[in-house]
Amino acid sequence: MRTISATAAAARAAGVQADFVRVLVKDAGGTWRDLTTYAGANAVKTVAWAESVSEPHRTADVTLVREFFKLSFSPWISASAINKGFVHTASSDALLQLNREFRIEAAVVPVGREPGAGDWLEVFRGRIDTIDPAGDALKFGGRDLAGRLADQQIKKELVYSLAVHSGTTPALRPWEAGMTVVVGEYVLPASRGDDDPGQGKFYRCTTAGTTANAEPTWPTSGTVADGTAVWTYIGATQALGRPVEQVIQTILDTSRAAGDAAVTLYTPASPGWAVKEFLQGRDKTLNAVRALAQQIGWDVRMRWDPGTSAFRLTLYEPERTKTLADAAFTAPQYKMASKFETTLENIRNAWTIKFSDASDLWPDGSPKRKEVTVTNPTSIAKYGELWAEIAEGSASNIDSVTEATKMVNAALSDCSEPTADFSVELTGGFPWTETGDLYSFDADGRVFDSTQKMAVTKFAQNFEAGTAKLRTTLDLRGKPSLGALVWIAVLIDNPIYTAIGGASGNGNQRVPPMSHYPGTKTVRPVPVSVPGGIEIRLEDSTVDRARQLMEYEVHVSDSGSLTFPPTSSTLQAVTKGDRVTVAGRGGGLPLVARVVPRSVRNGRVVRGQPSKGVSANTGRVTADLLDSLAVLGGPLNSGFEDYPTTARPPSHWSSSEWGSADITVDSDTTVGRYVKFIGKAGMTSDVFGIGDAPLAALVGWLRCTEPGDNLELRVLWYSDAGTTLLSTTTLVVTPTFATINTWSRYSTVLTPPAGANFARVAAVRDTIVSSAWWGIGSLELQAFSRATLTVLQTGFPSPMRIAGANQWDLVNTDGDWSLGNSSHRIVIGNALGGGGAGAAGIAVKSSTGLNQLTLGAGLTSTQQQAITIVSGITAIAQSPWVAPTFQNSFSNYSGTHQPCGYYKDSCGTVHLRGLIQRPAGALTLAAIFTLPSGFRSQKETLFTVFASGGYCYIRVNANGTVDCSGGVAGWNTYFSLDVIKFDTR
Repeated sequence: MRTISATAAAARAAGVQADFVRVLVKDAGGTWRDLTTYAGANAVKTVAWAESVSEPHRTADVTLVREFFKLSFSPWISASAINKGFVHTASSDALLQLNREFRIEAAVVPVGREPGAGDWLEVFRGRIDTIDPAGDALKFGGRDLAGRLADQQIKKELVYSLAVHSGTTPALRPWEAGMTVVVGEYVLPASRGDDDPGQGKFYRCTTAGTTANAEPTWPTSGTVADGTAVWTYIGATQALGRPVEQVIQTILDTSRAAGDAAVTLYTPASPGWAVKEFLQGRDKTLNAVRALAQQIGWDVRMRWDPGTSAFRLTLYEPERTKTLADAAFTAPQYKMASKFETTLENIRNAWTIKFSDASDLWPDGSPKRKEVTVTNPTSIAKYGELWAEIAEGSASNIDSVTEATKMVNAALSDCSEPTADFSVELTGGFPWTETGDLYSFDADGRVFDSTQKMAVTKFAQNFEAGTAKLRTTLDLRGKPSLGALVWIAVLIDNPIYTAIGGASGNGNQRVPPMSHYPGTKTVRPVPVSVPGGIEIRLEDSTVDRARQLMEYEVHVSDSGSLTFPPTSSTLQAVTKGDRVTVAGRGGGLPLVARVVPRSVRNGRVVRGQPSKGVSANTGRVTADLLDSLAVLGGPLNSGFEDYPTTARPPSHWSSSEWGSADITVDSDTTVGRYVKFIGKAGMTSDVFGIGDAPLAALVGWLRCTEPGDNLELRVLWYSDAGTTLLSTTTLVVTPTFATINTWSRYSTVLTPPAGANFARVAAVRDTIVSSAWWGIGSLELQAFSRATLTVLQTGFPSPMRIAGANQWDLVNTDGDWSLGNSSHRIVIGNALGGGGAGAAGIAVKSSTGLNQLTLGAGLTSTQQQAITIVSGITAIAQSPWVAPTFQNSFSNYSGTHQPCGYYKDSCGTVHLRGLIQRPAGALTLAAIFTLPSGFRSQKETLFTVFASGGYCYIRVNANGTVDCSGGVAGWNTYFSLDVIKFDTR
């Protein structure tokens, strides 16, 4: 509370208090003009000022007499002498202008006496935010001097609390390509992971300029050129953190707007809290510094400093343990309470905080998650336990037991008692009030009969000229605090917090605006060999993925270096998941993987430090991974296990009767989940592809409870994706007595009609017998490719004839078993003579000299061999890479990079490659080249590929054209086709 002078105290005690208020405005020359005397008369009609713990500013509103004859306070009356400083020849310079400084002073003296110079008390100082001369009077208002900080925009995202230079805590700017820098700026290398050149270093700009497209090699001393800029090595970064008051001061200094005076933070007593590295995002300056302070239950606002007799921006802790009242009011000194309400709504008297303890690590280096719980037994006894929890992310600066305990105790103190429960007006003006003051009120005998002691959470002062009376109204609560709403907003069970940046999935988390920064946090990649590639699994050590603020760049190199630089050429994927598969590399190839955590804020990527490199060999295909039966597509969810809601059928199935009593879903231990037809009902699968399969099998698990009931199974055959129906195969299933009320396996072989490439299956029940019901445990159509041959016989006739477009006869003259003639044959065994003579185990021949397969040794042939296996060595001749003909001035990027090309593998998959030079000018769906027939996608397909400056989009069309269809700003040099592959079938 402000100090009450002896004169004012005597006037209050004697009941002869007279209140005075004046308003002063600083003119263009820096002179304070008293509006009660400046125009020759008192122009002030009303004055009001107020403050609340839930708002960051003290505010004020003033009403003036707009004019005295020709003396006008309106800024738009240029001829007014007030606006000319009472100098007739001067040009107009309005006294009341936006951003002009003004202050309010109050005085309390005995009745009949005018205030002297020593009686005035400054109660407000700020800047004019609004002016309105319309109506009968002129009105203006403003916020205290912290209002300017609330308007200041932090323009650059800077890293704080990571470096010390000449006794200061400089802010570091993360390095980016093409950024403009000025002398004196500090930079933090982007490549600063383990064993990177920039690890643990920071630099200062000594020559202004623009950074290069590629990061320089950072030295350990001296200077380094970077584009047109020059950096000078300053020293090593430090991870111990810096005092929060120093960090706040650095934010105030680095975000100061042009023309604004420097603001010095006043900290009467240090909180003793070291803030660790964080990236401060683009925000208002006051928001940023208050967010830091409130993490430990402190506050930053303008408060009166009696030592300097001025309002100063102050970092302070509410006096939560105060018990001695700052002022006492007897019943005659206050009016009957206008509010004395208690509510349980915001009371929380048992708190748990979960956090990562940076001083207690697991063997892998990750901090252990811990929790601290505190309670208020007195509050629990009165209101019952009302529990709350705060979950700090692993990037939080609350990373020790001491800090966590301090924070959660502040929350407990602020929320254990009802908030804003007592509102009252004093009978005499009390201009000495500040938020956080502790006042006592004697019993009034009407609302309470014992002395109440409460803290001010809000006050409002109102003065009207001519009354000599200041009206003071107060809102109070149990004891000094930040207010319960500050803490309620960060609870993990608060649904509102999700909308303002909280996490989801495992509960909301208290995430200050800067905690999205990946910083020094790392993620450990664990490589696992898979056929033709590696799978990189991400084991997150310190970054809290649950907040979904992070994503990860996965980089892979075949250079063999564990410290290869992560660049666009090594980038394989960007993911928010926990694994990425890199395929198509062949078997037994050594690869190295590194992972870079990053976040996207305001459309800009902020990258953390790369992980250590880890290596693994790509896997090889082994026999246990192959299936001798080639089965094409069947209906998705054929066993109905994907069943997200009872309101709809299982996924990928439809039924017009769903929701009625005739059809439902049940389950048992035999088939798991199954569909039950109780009445007349039916269900149909989505359309699925079967290729040009010559054979299909309809299989399923069925159950019926009564004999004589029938179930229809239907297969609908289509030539395209469900629009042209070729025919329908209908099968009627009738249970036998042996299968009644038991699960039975149903199967039948079907021949698809010519031209059928798609199908769907359906089950329909039209016949009802008593209380019978049908159960369908699964229903699937298995389509077999032409390459599949299943032999069910135990022996073969001789000769064996296989019917088809051509007939092959089995004879025994060319070997143990042969099909065909001397032009097209399969020979197994050692032929004694004829065209297959020789020590060949299996030989497939063609008279054209192509398509020859040989397994075994001893075959002598001049024919071209597509696949040869001799003495255990396999050679597969794939089609070669083909260089396309570029269109629209596209070209290969350079001779040192992979040229553009395409090829189709033995599975019918077309692969593209190459780093492509983008031509100058705007491009909209410009064709890069056109693929020939046989190498084209069935449908239009869109790919996202990596490009200089970000990424771009590539579209592969069914007509063979490969289009460039735009990308993010900055992709103006090259793009890669290496990730594109598609099926031609």
